[in-house]
Amino acid sequence: MTKFDQALEKARATQKNSDQENKAYLDLYLQFLDTEFYLPVDEAPDMHDDEAELSPLVFDEDGQEVIYFFDSQERLKEWAGKEKLYIAPLSGEDMLLTFGAERALVLNPHLDQVKEFQPDEIEFLFENFFQHKG
Repeated sequence: MTKFDQALEKARATQKNSDQENKAYLDLYLQFLDTEFYLPVDEAPDMHDDEAELSPLVFDEDGQEVIYFFDSQERLKEWAGKEKLYIAPLSGEDMLLTFGAERALVLNPHLDQVKEFQPDEIEFLFENFFQHKG
């Protein structure tokens, strides 16, 4: 179980609209921003070029475009099966700054520990965690 799994499990187990829930989700969001995730991308990323653009694989879920990402390479491989993929490691913070709130971000899709970050939740993260960023 990853640290993000633990934070997610704790947040989901708290009583709704409680101080414990608020703290658990704050901890979850802070863990998200600091965790390195694995993003399937269209082409091999140039990790030596800070200006290189990433082209994430975009998936359609019920008519909504979403970006999949994973909290471990093992989970990404479990999801991908034998399909060869290019992978870009990104922190949660870098993912938000790179892709913004245009699309939902889906962590560990089709696996047990799935978490969807919808555009309004991503906007919330920008408003509350990136105020100091220029």
